[in-house]
Amino acid sequence: MRLIGEIAPEYLQNVDHVVVDADLRDMESIQMLKRALDRVPAIRERTYLVDGGNSERLLKVQANALGATRHMLRRFALAELQREYSFVGRRRSPRVTGSLRGAPGGVSIIKAEESLEALFEGLLGDSAMSLQGVSLAAAGVLASVSEVGAGQWLDTVRKHHEGTFQHCLLVTGVAAGYVRGARLSSAQAGALMNAALLHDIGKAAIPRQILDKPGKLTPEEFEAIKRHPGAGYEYLRKHGKVSPVIMDAVHHHHEALDGSGYPDGLKGEQIAPLTRILTVCDVFAALVEARAYKTARTPQQAVEVLIDMTLTSKVDYEPVRVLAASFGIELPANVGGLVKQVAGVKPLG
Repeated sequence: MRLIGEIAPEYLQNVDHVVVDADLRDMESIQMLKRALDRVPAIRERTYLVDGGNSERLLKVQANALGATRHMLRRFALAELQREYSFVGRRRSPRVTGSLRGAPGGVSIIKAEESLEALFEGLLGDSAMSLQGVSLAAAGVLASVSEVGAGQWLDTVRKHHEGTFQHCLLVTGVAAGYVRGARLSSAQAGALMNAALLHDIGKAAIPRQILDKPGKLTPEEFEAIKRHPGAGYEYLRKHGKVSPVIMDAVHHHHEALDGSGYPDGLKGEQIAPLTRILTVCDVFAALVEARAYKTARTPQQAVEVLIDMTLTSKVDYEPVRVLAASFGIELPANVGGLVKQVAGVKPLG
């Protein structure tokens, strides 16, 4: 947020939308605001906050004279803007939903998406979540991946989704593929699937223009991104009766074995087994993800990147081995030995 007197033309050069919260009864503020905004006429959207009541009509007229493209009542503006710029779900038309419903794994994808939408809405509204709904959606993904195969399920997601929802769904599908190859107990499988569906809900609190930025993030933007694990963890701590192991995975899925990750710079055995598995699933999903600014890598290419990450002590070798096997990818015979020699990482039990 900037005060009117601090606004400089260079600050606004690349801005698409400004939200103005100023006293439109104060002529000095109006003149300062007009001078600042008139220097950058290319800004397409200008939202002015106004008070309700008897003065609402007059304030809107004043805002229009200053180039307003829309108005918001001040008392509702924070919630509306937070929803508009943070909620990253993509509402689909009934026709597209019908197409997805008939695609391989489509019904389970729709249910998982509905669960994600409820979670994002809950975090933004600071309201209770349904862990039962999460568990049912995650179980549906697991059953669907078992039926149609992880590769086909991921393909369906990529054809019908984009952005953060695509990523959340891909991680959940990759986790289901991992479960199939790891022979986990039902409790372990449920924990991983729930953690996968929940892992990025903190991104609901991150501005959409940062999440969807096609180019390289600035240091400030990356710092904003790094807040999402903590935001998700705090929401689950406050509103969900979620097990500590799942909450830890949500909080620390961006940690690295060498201590270079975030938010807490955990190292080695400080990172719990479930969290290490989720990290590998997360990286794999990010690599095979389709975005406008990058080509999706093949599962083989994604595994090759993960192997390099094991050799530099970023991720654990054992989850990489299991995930590769679940996608039918054979690792070079000497990789396991190289990991132990170079990274000194103890494989998961």
